Amino acid sequence: YTAILTVEYSDNGSSWTEANNGLPYSTPHIDAFAVSPAPGGTGNNIFTIDADVYVSTDNGARWWYTGWPFSAGSAKCLAIHGDNLFGGSDAGVWKYSLSPDTGWVVQQSGTSDTLFTVKAVDNNVVWTGGTSGGVFRTTNGGATWTSVGGGTIGSEVVYAVEALDANTAFASTSSSI
Repeated sequence: YTAILTVEYSDNGSSWTEANNGLPYSTPHIDAFAVSPAPGGTGNNIFTIDADVYVSTDNGARWWYTGWPFSAGSAKCLAIHGDNLFGGSDAGVWKYSLSPDTGWVVQQSGTSDTLFTVKAVDNNVVWTGGTSGGVFRTTNGGATWTSVGGGTIGSEVVYAVEALDANTAFASTSSSI
């Protein structure tokens, strides 16, 4: 199984310790992390993906399953902005409200693409990308999504998106275009 390791910066990485208590032993590898201040500013929420999404509120000492919906398929990517965690999967984009904790809610992105990347600019503007040249953007917190892929992206797989604002984003594809 995969070990999540933590390091104290003060020793420049010479003493790593395991931090995987509560993760399933069948975890093949960790695909992503996202960190957000806990509501009330009392610490950090650390989220991780191994196809499901787990959270630690004690710097990795213990991990809890977030209830990632089976219907969402395998989680592929995470992004946090404010009190919202966004997850991309085999079945679209999902949003998890951190305050109050309301569980996962599907964002109707209108795609069957597997989504490999998600970037939240703010609570309203979120970009995502995946298979078949799919790049999607919401400007209203996920109420509606617009396909903004195509063009020179064509049908290439989009592996990473970095968004600056509602109108500008960078995307990496599987080959040169």
